[in-house]
Amino acid sequence: MPSAPKVYSHRTLILCEGPEDVAFFRALKSQRNLPHVHIDHTGEERWSAGGNGKFGKKLSSLKMNRTFRSIIDRVLIFTDSDEDQTAAFENVRAQLEAIGYPCPAAPFTTALGQKRVCVATIPFQGPGNLECFLWEAAASQRMDIAAHVDHFADQVAIGDDWTPPKKGKLKSRALFAARWPRDPCLNIAPMLKDALAQTVIPVTHNSFNQIADFVTAFANAD
Repeated sequence: MPSAPKVYSHRTLILCEGPEDVAFFRALKSQRNLPHVHIDHTGEERWSAGGNGKFGKKLSSLKMNRTFRSIIDRVLIFTDSDEDQTAAFENVRAQLEAIGYPCPAAPFTTALGQKRVCVATIPFQGPGNLECFLWEAAASQRMDIAAHVDHFADQVAIGDDWTPPKKGKLKSRALFAARWPRDPCLNIAPMLKDALAQTVIPVTHNSFNQIADFVTAFANAD
């Protein structure tokens, strides 16, 4: 049986790649008292896989949602920078152009049209991904463990295949596993919903100030 259409009641939609990104932004929203925004990812269902190639498909499907058409007037897209920040942005921009959406000229700028649209990359500067972005805050909680993880990554993540974003993901996931003995294989999304997650990934850490301020400014822009 198909699920009922989502009802949108706030003006801003944050659209990101997958469930783990959604969990991070929901934790950030809760702990930082961000403006009222909707947060969703590109997968068809709540826990289904998303990806950076599905933003256009997701936004096209939302055109059929009555409250999305009438209530949402600004869309903030977050995509991993991966190996190349510029290429990641252009990938999303091409998808927006293909479905007739406003296309920002550069990351972190806003295109005006029927809806305001902005594409932001994670992290804000350079290559990387969500896990790389979480590393500084998580490492600050247990610098002793983080130092061991750093050494481990230096010993095993060797060769051209281990690009900085991939190595960053290895380090972050190893650190999360070391800090979460109840289930070291648990992914980030369920972990961030747990109250104890703040002892592992504190979203109040100052490394997240820039992204919290950016979301607030976009949602509150006139």
